[in-house]
Amino acid sequence: MWFSVLFGKTWLKAIGKTEVICVLDLNADDTDDTDNHRFKKEVFKMEKHVQIVGILHIVGGALGILVGLVCFVVIAGGGILSGDYEAMAITTIVAIVIAGFFLVLSLPAIIGGIFLMKKANWARILILIISILNLVNFPLGTAMGIYSLWVLLNADTTQLFSG
Repeated sequence: MWFSVLFGKTWLKAIGKTEVICVLDLNADDTDDTDNHRFKKEVFKMEKHVQIVGILHIVGGALGILVGLVCFVVIAGGGILSGDYEAMAITTIVAIVIAGFFLVLSLPAIIGGIFLMKKANWARILILIISILNLVNFPLGTAMGIYSLWVLLNADTTQLFSG
């Protein structure tokens, strides 16, 4: 006899909800079911880690965009406060370049994080690349990069994204 057990619904604020369903066989002998059940538990655990990695990259990308906007306001504002038209032009150009740099680095992390939570395989590859680049951003980027690489290169996570 097969039946479905709903482990629970987890509400992720401002992200959405996920449902995890596990199918258990009550008539199977213990040797066959324990391996299958262990595998499902491992995939379930890695699914939670994938959700965490997605959230971390969304938050990190949002913070990067915020830093870019603050840099733009401070640098362009400094030129405006000087009252010199030449200084305004130069600082505005510099502010646009710096804000654009942060935007170009942060937007893929947000997009990848959103689609990673939807289990898109291309998002897994994108976040792997971003995680490798984050390794040089000591200390937070390094920690996030190592954790993301550990989660996304795990065999159970690969299985989660393949089917």
